[in-house]
Amino acid sequence: MSMRIVVFLVCLFKLLSIAYSEALSLTAEQQTRLEAIAKNLEVIAKEPELIAAVKEANAQLGGPSKPNQEMIQEVWKTLSVRDPKVRKYSENVTAKWLKSKVKAQSISEAFVSARDGTKVAFLEKTTNWNHTGKPKHEVPMKGKPWRGVPELDESSGHWQIQLSFPVLEGPNSIGSIVFGVPIGAFN
Repeated sequence: MSMRIVVFLVCLFKLLSIAYSEALSLTAEQQTRLEAIAKNLEVIAKEPELIAAVKEANAQLGGPSKPNQEMIQEVWKTLSVRDPKVRKYSENVTAKWLKSKVKAQSISEAFVSARDGTKVAFLEKTTNWNHTGKPKHEVPMKGKPWRGVPELDESSGHWQIQLSFPVLEGPNSIGSIVFGVPIGAFN
Protein backbone atom coordinates (compact mmCIF):
# COMPACT_ATOMS: atom_id res chain seq x y z
CA MET A 1 0.00 0.00 0.00
CA SER A 2 1.41 3.38 -0.92
CA MET A 3 2.11 5.98 1.73
CA ARG A 4 -0.53 8.32 0.28
CA ILE A 5 -3.23 5.70 0.71
CA VAL A 6 -2.13 5.01 4.28
CA VAL A 7 -2.16 8.73 5.13
CA PHE A 8 -5.56 9.11 3.47
CA LEU A 9 -7.02 6.17 5.41
CA VAL A 10 -5.62 7.44 8.71
CA CYS A 11 -7.10 10.91 8.07
CA LEU A 12 -10.42 9.40 7.03
CA PHE A 13 -10.55 7.27 10.19
CA LYS A 14 -9.80 10.32 12.35
CA LEU A 15 -12.53 12.36 10.65
CA LEU A 16 -15.05 9.55 11.03
CA SER A 17 -14.09 9.15 14.68
CA ILE A 18 -14.60 12.85 15.29
CA ALA A 19 -17.95 12.79 13.46
CA TYR A 20 -19.10 9.75 15.45
CA SER A 21 -17.94 11.35 18.68
CA GLU A 22 -19.92 14.50 17.88
CA ALA A 23 -22.97 12.38 17.07
CA LEU A 24 -22.70 10.81 20.51
CA SER A 25 -23.59 13.99 22.39
CA LEU A 26 -25.34 12.89 25.54
CA THR A 27 -29.01 13.50 26.21
CA ALA A 28 -30.12 14.73 29.64
CA GLU A 29 -31.18 11.19 30.53
CA GLN A 30 -27.80 9.77 29.47
CA GLN A 31 -26.02 12.50 31.46
CA THR A 32 -28.00 11.47 34.54
CA ARG A 33 -27.13 7.79 34.06
CA LEU A 34 -23.44 8.61 33.50
CA GLU A 35 -23.39 10.75 36.64
CA ALA A 36 -24.84 7.83 38.64
CA ILE A 37 -22.16 5.52 37.25
CA ALA A 38 -19.51 8.13 38.09
CA LYS A 39 -20.69 8.33 41.72
CA ASN A 40 -20.39 4.55 42.07
CA LEU A 41 -16.90 4.55 40.54
CA GLU A 42 -15.66 7.49 42.59
CA VAL A 43 -16.22 5.44 45.73
CA ILE A 44 -13.55 3.00 44.51
CA ALA A 45 -10.99 5.83 44.38
CA LYS A 46 -11.52 6.39 48.12
CA GLU A 47 -11.02 2.78 49.20
CA PRO A 48 -8.18 2.27 51.73
CA GLU A 49 -6.73 -0.65 49.71
CA LEU A 50 -6.30 1.58 46.66
CA ILE A 51 -4.82 4.45 48.64
CA ALA A 52 -2.29 2.06 50.24
CA ALA A 53 -1.30 0.60 46.85
CA VAL A 54 -0.71 4.04 45.33
CA LYS A 55 1.24 5.18 48.40
CA GLU A 56 3.43 2.09 48.09
CA ALA A 57 4.01 2.70 44.38
CA ASN A 58 4.87 6.34 45.04
CA ALA A 59 7.35 5.32 47.77
CA GLN A 60 9.17 3.13 45.23
CA LEU A 61 9.47 5.93 42.67
CA GLY A 62 12.47 7.46 44.41
CA GLY A 63 13.97 4.15 45.53
CA PRO A 64 17.12 2.53 44.18
CA SER A 65 15.31 0.18 41.77
CA LYS A 66 12.90 2.84 40.36
CA PRO A 67 10.73 0.13 38.77
CA ASN A 68 8.36 2.41 36.87
CA GLN A 69 11.11 4.61 35.49
CA GLU A 70 12.69 1.72 33.58
CA MET A 71 9.78 1.63 31.14
CA ILE A 72 9.36 4.04 28.25
CA GLN A 73 6.45 4.41 25.81
CA GLU A 74 8.42 3.15 22.80
CA VAL A 75 9.10 -0.13 24.59
CA TRP A 76 5.63 -0.32 26.17
CA LYS A 77 3.77 -0.23 22.88
CA THR A 78 5.79 -3.19 21.56
CA LEU A 79 5.00 -5.47 24.51
CA SER A 80 2.44 -8.25 24.27
CA VAL A 81 -0.31 -8.49 26.89
CA ARG A 82 1.36 -11.73 27.97
CA ASP A 83 4.77 -10.15 28.52
CA PRO A 84 5.84 -10.45 32.18
CA LYS A 85 6.45 -6.67 32.24
CA VAL A 86 2.76 -6.15 31.41
CA ARG A 87 1.42 -8.96 33.57
CA LYS A 88 3.24 -7.42 36.54
CA TYR A 89 0.50 -4.75 36.47
CA SER A 90 -2.49 -6.79 35.27
CA GLU A 91 -2.00 -9.64 37.74
CA ASN A 92 -0.73 -7.90 40.85
CA VAL A 93 -2.70 -7.67 44.10
CA THR A 94 -4.09 -4.25 43.22
CA ALA A 95 -5.22 -5.40 39.76
CA LYS A 96 -7.03 -8.37 41.31
CA TRP A 97 -8.62 -6.08 43.88
CA LEU A 98 -9.67 -3.67 41.10
CA LYS A 99 -11.20 -6.52 39.08
CA SER A 100 -13.28 -7.55 42.08
CA LYS A 101 -14.51 -3.97 42.51
CA VAL A 102 -15.62 -3.45 38.91
CA LYS A 103 -16.86 -6.99 38.18
CA ALA A 104 -20.52 -6.07 38.60
CA GLN A 105 -20.17 -2.80 36.69
CA SER A 106 -20.08 -2.17 32.98
CA ILE A 107 -16.47 -1.08 32.54
CA SER A 108 -14.36 -1.43 29.39
CA GLU A 109 -11.11 -0.51 31.11
CA ALA A 110 -9.69 0.62 34.43
CA PHE A 111 -6.19 1.63 35.43
CA VAL A 112 -4.45 3.21 38.39
CA SER A 113 -1.52 5.60 38.06
CA ALA A 114 1.07 6.74 40.58
CA ARG A 115 1.78 10.44 41.05
CA ASP A 116 4.21 10.44 38.11
CA GLY A 117 1.58 9.02 35.72
CA THR A 118 3.09 5.54 35.49
CA LYS A 119 0.96 2.49 36.14
CA VAL A 120 0.25 0.84 39.47
CA ALA A 121 -2.33 -1.66 38.16
CA PHE A 122 -4.83 -2.17 35.33
CA LEU A 123 -7.44 -4.60 34.07
CA GLU A 124 -5.86 -4.85 30.61
CA LYS A 125 -2.74 -3.37 29.04
CA THR A 126 -3.22 0.35 28.45
CA THR A 127 -2.34 2.15 25.23
CA ASN A 128 0.08 4.42 27.08
CA TRP A 129 2.51 3.57 29.83
CA ASN A 130 2.54 7.07 31.28
CA HIS A 131 -0.34 9.56 31.36
CA THR A 132 1.63 12.54 32.64
CA GLY A 133 0.52 15.66 30.78
CA LYS A 134 -2.86 14.18 29.87
CA PRO A 135 -6.01 15.64 31.46
CA LYS A 136 -7.14 12.16 32.59
CA HIS A 137 -4.19 12.21 35.04
CA GLU A 138 -3.39 15.88 35.53
CA VAL A 139 -6.92 17.02 36.53
CA PRO A 140 -7.25 14.35 39.26
CA MET A 141 -3.76 15.23 40.45
CA LYS A 142 -5.24 18.64 41.25
CA GLY A 143 -7.91 16.91 43.33
CA LYS A 144 -10.76 17.06 40.82
CA PRO A 145 -12.61 14.41 38.80
CA TRP A 146 -12.32 14.47 34.99
CA ARG A 147 -14.63 13.29 32.21
CA GLY A 148 -13.55 12.67 28.65
CA VAL A 149 -15.56 12.78 25.45
CA PRO A 150 -16.95 9.77 23.60
CA GLU A 151 -14.02 8.05 21.90
CA LEU A 152 -12.94 4.78 20.37
CA ASP A 153 -10.37 3.51 22.85
CA GLU A 154 -7.33 1.88 21.24
CA SER A 155 -6.59 -0.53 24.06
CA SER A 156 -10.12 -1.82 24.71
CA GLY A 157 -11.64 -1.37 21.25
CA HIS A 158 -14.82 0.09 22.80
CA TRP A 159 -16.61 3.36 22.19
CA GLN A 160 -16.47 4.82 25.66
CA ILE A 161 -16.20 7.83 27.89
CA GLN A 162 -13.34 7.87 30.34
CA LEU A 163 -13.93 9.04 33.90
CA SER A 164 -11.01 9.67 36.21
CA PHE A 165 -10.79 10.48 39.88
CA PRO A 166 -8.07 11.50 42.29
CA VAL A 167 -6.70 8.97 44.72
CA LEU A 168 -6.52 11.07 47.86
CA GLU A 169 -4.53 10.72 51.04
CA GLY A 170 -6.27 13.26 53.23
CA PRO A 171 -6.56 16.41 51.11
CA ASN A 172 -3.60 15.49 48.87
CA SER A 173 -3.89 13.79 45.50
CA ILE A 174 -1.35 10.98 45.33
CA GLY A 175 -2.44 9.31 42.08
CA SER A 176 -5.34 8.79 39.72
CA ILE A 177 -7.74 6.08 38.69
CA VAL A 178 -9.35 5.99 35.24
CA PHE A 179 -12.41 4.01 34.16
CA GLY A 180 -13.67 3.50 30.63
CA VAL A 181 -17.46 3.42 30.56
CA PRO A 182 -18.84 1.87 27.35
CA ILE A 183 -21.37 4.04 25.55
CA GLY A 184 -23.95 1.24 25.87
CA ALA A 185 -23.75 1.36 29.67
CA PHE A 186 -25.76 4.56 29.85
CA ASN A 187 -27.94 4.37 26.73
